[in-house]
Formats: sequence, C-alpha cells, structure tokens
Amino acid sequence: MPEPVYAMHIHPLDEHLVASGGGDDKMYLWRSDTGDTVRVFGGHADSVVSVKFSANGEFVASGGMDGKVLVYRSATGELAVELEGPDEVVVSWERSLAHFVFSPVREHWSSPKSFFSSHATPLAVDRLAPEREHPPRRLFRRDDLDVVRYDSLLLPSATCPKVFSGHSGPVSAGRFTPDGKKIVSVSEDSSFVLWDPKTASALLRLSGEDARFHTGSITCVAVNRESTLAITGSEDGTARLINLQSGVILAALDNHSASIESVGFCDTCVSLAQGVSLSAANCDSMPCLTIPLVATAGVDGQVSIWDVQTFALRIVLTGHADAVTQLAWHRLSPVLTTCSADGTVLTWDARSGECVSKQGGHFGAVLSLGVTADGRRAISGGDDGVCLVFDLLQ
Repeated sequence: MPEPVYAMHIHPLDEHLVASGGGDDKMYLWRSDTGDTVRVFGGHADSVVSVKFSANGEFVASGGMDGKVLVYRSATGELAVELEGPDEVVVSWERSLAHFVFSPVREHWSSPKSFFSSHATPLAVDRLAPEREHPPRRLFRRDDLDVVRYDSLLLPSATCPKVFSGHSGPVSAGRFTPDGKKIVSVSEDSSFVLWDPKTASALLRLSGEDARFHTGSITCVAVNRESTLAITGSEDGTARLINLQSGVILAALDNHSASIESVGFCDTCVSLAQGVSLSAANCDSMPCLTIPLVATAGVDGQVSIWDVQTFALRIVLTGHADAVTQLAWHRLSPVLTTCSADGTVLTWDARSGECVSKQGGHFGAVLSLGVTADGRRAISGGDDGVCLVFDLLQ
C-alpha cells in the first residue's frame, strides 16, 4: 500500500530539486522536472513528518515521529548532524541559515505536469501519464506523552541545550522570526510565547486566561516578513493578530466555523524604487514593502483573507469540498495556493477572490504543499503516497 507523503520542501536555489518525507520512514531528494530520484535517506524508525532545506540549500533536515532530527549535506548526502529529540518533530530553518526550528506535526481538473511516487509501494507507474550563520544553533520542540506532560523548547549548542519552558501543554508549533532575533511558540494549552533565543527568557506570554485570547488549542502560527506581527490560529475557529513589539492583541479574526489549520502573511513584495520590478532573485535584497494581507484556512473548507491594517475581512475563498490543510502565498504577486483533504490544489487571486487554477490528481487528502519562488509551479504531497507537480500558468 502507498505510504502518505507528510512533508515536502523545494530547494531555495534550484526550483527543480525537491525533498519529501513520508510514512515509509524515508526522505527522498528528487527532480520535479524529470521525476528522477537523486538520493534516498534512511535513518528514521518511524514516519518522516517534516523536511526542510537550509536557506542556501546546503543542508536538508528531516524530522520524524521517532524523535530524530537528521541533517544532511544536500550535495553529497553526508550526515552532518543527528539529534535525539522529542517523540515527534517538525523542522524549519531560520533565514540566516544556521538556525533551525523543531516543532510538532498536527496531524479532477487539469493534469499534473509530473509526479514522484517513491513513497508509494509498489511504484505507481500507471500514474505517469497525468501529467530557506554562525556556529549551528537549533531549536526543537518536545512532546512528552506521559500522564503528566512537560513541554518545552530546546536550543542545543556546542555545550548544553537551552530550555524554553513556559507552556503547560504540548507545543503545537515553534519557529524563529524571519529576522532571526526572536522565537515564537504556541501550544495546546492555548498559550503563545515570544522568546529571546540568547537568554531563553519569555518576552511575551499570552494565554486563555486573557479573555481576549484563544479559548481552544492553538494549532498554527506565522510571523510577517518584517518580524513585527504574528498571527495564531486555533481549534476554536478564530485567529489572533499580535503586535510583537508592544505585545498588544490587535484583533480577533473570526470567520470560521471549525478549527483553523493554516495561517500566513502575504509575502508579496512591492518595490520602493521607481522603475524596478522585483523578481524571485532580487526580492530579498531590494527595498520593498509587503502587501498587508493575511490568510486563515480552516477545516470548514474556507480560506479567509484579512486586511492587516484595518483587520477587516476582505474576501472569503470557497471552492474546496473538504478541510483546507495548507496555504502558501506567492512571492511576486498577491496570489496564494491552497490544498485540501478533498484532493485538490487551488490557486487564488487574493484581490478578487477568483480561483485562477484548479488542479487535481490525488486519490486522497493533500497533506503537503510548496510553490516555487517564481510562482510558476506548485508541488503537492498526498495521502496516496504521490507528489504531483503542477504548472500554474497552464
């Protein structure tokens, strides 16, 4: 039987090199232009639930349900770091390259351009026809499953780990802010914490004891490009917009009838220089502003687009027939791609709400999603053990 593809990530410099991890306890590197396998990584004794390239693509890390984090050199496949951590981990790299974050997993229309199915057993050949540093610092999340739960964040160093202790329940997600100066984490105890990674001290803590905050478990968190705002999504069906500089809860965003599973700030850049157009290559180096939009996606099948400045609901995207599992904003235009348990991948114009691309091909829920830097392709991983590559310009 095919094993689910729980995670995938596109190389930051080579848009055709993809890492994927699944229920077969392996991570694969493969080419999205040909479908060819580049390298297979073992080492896990349970499902690989997260894979991420470093900011420059030199390293690729896998996190598994066995509590292991394995970091390899992308070019050679050499194992660089092995960490024994929590029972279940998800990894994401901080933009400066040397830091990465570990946090836990939550658990037909146009044809795909290509596919990869090594996570399937046996190989589904009949599916072929449809067509982001200093000395390393790492952050990972613990999820002890004893009767008495102790949950914390750990930042290993060359000497001893720093323990970020402040949650009273399992940590749902944790990551560095884009500028690398802070860490945010959220928990099933309805709490949000902003940390100083140098001292492991809490700079800000919000919890359900505050009537303005969430009443249910927090499932997801995102930080804007400028590292000034955070958004949290919860099982209570609401989101909170937080000013990370003042600690003020700016707004409660309430438009979903079920749990919010994915949140994200619009990452689209607008150039501040006259006559200069941004590209995937210069977006990080050119002076620019991001469009003030944020999206929330829920089990109710809806995606809500909110104005970050006025906190108003701009538009509701309806088109999925089941839970929306992930969303991904595009870098060069105010467009986002979403995937769903209904097996589809939809791309939307966030200004008009128009669905500009409707993709299918999975025989089950879509569990992972990535979009290339130029916004031309989307890659999805499914419960059916297959990764599909879609040309969004078709």
